[in-house]
Amino acid sequence: MSNFVKHQEKVVFLGDEKVGKSSAQLRMVDKTFNSEYTQTLGVDWKVRTVSLLSGELKRMSIWDTSGQERFRVITTAYLRDANQICLFFDPYNRKSYDNLSTHLNNIHQNAPKEVKITLIATHCQSTTLNGEDITTEQRLVTTEEAEQFVRNNNLEKYLEISSKTGTGFHELESWLDSQAEQRLLKQGLLKAYPYIERLKTWISSHHNVSSKIGQSANTIVTILEDGMRLSKNDKKAAENYFKTN
Repeated sequence: MSNFVKHQEKVVFLGDEKVGKSSAQLRMVDKTFNSEYTQTLGVDWKVRTVSLLSGELKRMSIWDTSGQERFRVITTAYLRDANQICLFFDPYNRKSYDNLSTHLNNIHQNAPKEVKITLIATHCQSTTLNGEDITTEQRLVTTEEAEQFVRNNNLEKYLEISSKTGTGFHELESWLDSQAEQRLLKQGLLKAYPYIERLKTWISSHHNVSSKIGQSANTIVTILEDGMRLSKNDKKAAENYFKTN
């Protein structure tokens, strides 16, 4: 495997203040949780280095943006070259969900048109909020409603996480990594053959995966193998897949 980072991926966390963006960033990169609220002033960023299925390394920068209106001009600037955007809301805070449309408009006006947007609900599977016991019945935004928002706005995916317990972070990280890998493959920055072999290994070790990630992995292998039989050009084989999906 390569011992240096060749590829960069910029992921921006967007949403109202106090919805858990900073906690999600801390959990994803440092694998820790801090119960004390710390206000993000403008933007903050952390970096995680991930091994791609192709065997190469990728640096993924996670940009945590402030949800306060007074920092809107600053945070908007960081959308312009984003590869992926995680749009956050708190299902126990209805206003944070209602404001998603405003954030989405900001994305459409300032982010690249090919940016991938994932909707994320925080504080899921928690037992307390602000020191008080809560239950799933007290959620002000249901899973079904959030999933409908994703469909209505053509977003990529909906995930539920808990930064306190770590729930949902394996799926979140796998999803972001897979989107980054597909982007690089589409741009011809990765070789298709080693990608296929490593992807086959991944599928065989996750044979019970029924999520969209597993389904897409199987589809990628099938299409790329067909392309390889038609052409020895790895880049062309990768492009064949993305032109039809």
